[in-house]
Amino acid sequence: MEIGVINANKYMKVSIKDAHNAIILRKLKKWINDRVF
Repeated sequence: MEIGVINANKYMKVSIKDAHNAIILRKLKKWINDRVF
């Protein structure tokens, strides 16, 4: 049970970071697509 809580907290931190990175990646991909294609 405790392990699950620790993993959940770790996952929350990671997912927040991933969400932020995903937004940046999406903007970057859109920017690249607008330039290249």
